[in-house]
Amino acid sequence: MSKFRSCFSANYSFLIGAALFCSHLQLEAISYPSSFPLIERKGYSVVYDGRNKIPLWTQEHLTYENVSGKIDRRLKFKVDRDIYHLHRSNDADYAGSDYQRGHMVPDADRDNTMEILRETYLFSNACPQPGHFNGGIWARLEQFVRDLVTKDDYDYESVDVITGPLFLPQIEADGKRYVKYEVIGDNDVAVPTHFFKVIHAFQQDSVETWAYIIPSENYESSDLNDYVESLDKVEKVSGLIFNHYD
Repeated sequence: MSKFRSCFSANYSFLIGAALFCSHLQLEAISYPSSFPLIERKGYSVVYDGRNKIPLWTQEHLTYENVSGKIDRRLKFKVDRDIYHLHRSNDADYAGSDYQRGHMVPDADRDNTMEILRETYLFSNACPQPGHFNGGIWARLEQFVRDLVTKDDYDYESVDVITGPLFLPQIEADGKRYVKYEVIGDNDVAVPTHFFKVIHAFQQDSVETWAYIIPSENYESSDLNDYVESLDKVEKVSGLIFNHYD
């Protein structure tokens, strides 16, 4: 069961500028338009972008127990009924496109209970991703995150992960910079140009942080180290503010 967090009582770690995240129900009384609802599920949290019909960001907390399950993950994505009906995406949007339904919170991170696993198969947790990206370098980054709490080489107690899409500019033939992206389906689901992932790994009193930005098309290297960025860079291009532990 998910819930909307009250924007008048919470102290958020992740903000867009100085904005508060409120549901449309909370704002009816004061006549403000609402956007970017924060939905807290049992296994993760998501802020949803109703214009682009994809998550703005997701946040999950991983431990060894989260990722040590063996539940069959052959599930199908479902429409998220917690999302305002005009802002939803669905299976028909992806059908016939060149893109896969790419998890922001991976199903393999949440396979210890069926209820929590099902939460990862909501379209509010999906972005269009090319198959070579979703099953390639992005899958390797997701596995690296799980390795942090499962492999003896790392042996961290827990990991916080913030993941989301980006729409970054590129230089065109006229020398100017443009943000261009495809949309798919009748709901105009936006296809991100890049994705980011911020990882905070905790061990006793220490915290180690990694930040990545990876293009979803035409990435030149399969080495994750080539996509490491500073936390400041991710903040600048995403418009988000993250916890800094140094």
